[in-house]
Amino acid sequence: MRLFLESMWGGHLSELHQLVGDNKNVLVILNASDRKNSLVRTWKSLKSRVRWVKAGFKYHELDLRKFFDRKGKLKKFIKTANPSLIYAAGGNTFILRRAFKQSGFDGILEADLKADKYVYGGGSAGAVIMCKDLQYYINPDDDPTETPKSYDTWPIMDGLGIIREYIVPHYGTDWFGPYAKQAVREITKAGKKVIKLRDGDSLLVCGRRVELLRKARR
Repeated sequence: MRLFLESMWGGHLSELHQLVGDNKNVLVILNASDRKNSLVRTWKSLKSRVRWVKAGFKYHELDLRKFFDRKGKLKKFIKTANPSLIYAAGGNTFILRRAFKQSGFDGILEADLKADKYVYGGGSAGAVIMCKDLQYYINPDDDPTETPKSYDTWPIMDGLGIIREYIVPHYGTDWFGPYAKQAVREITKAGKKVIKLRDGDSLLVCGRRVELLRKARR
């Protein structure tokens, strides 16, 4: 199993390239931003394409809404795309979780990671979703009841449970810091291990190798 989980996209790109190998096909999931209006969503898609291409990857967006209740077609699409990396970008964690569920990607991902078919990467919400449960991540920026068009109305509080630890992104930032500290307090109080990721930090998993890559700071 190979994972590359971040607080913010762009940290340690050289290590990411090494992890994925020679095949640079990346499928990027932006569904955590489906709460945005169509213009903002389109802008984010264009921005995402530019930065991934500049980073040396062959970019394709994987919009899970196109595969709601079509798990078989999603599985075929992924196989045809032959990605070395599937990366879920940040936004609303709970919207992203429902997109994984409604498309069947959660089950596909679990099986594919066990078979080591590709690397899974995630920034912020895309990293948090890999934890066992999501109740510690409710805040004004992550409303579990927010329901974009075509989404089921019920929130999902279970994460994928791929990792045992609980990731808290954007730790120490001005805009998200108070929510991050609250999450750390609640997770710690529950007796669970927490990994605090500052922007620029990355958690790399490759088989038994687990490495926390910290951004160099003065």
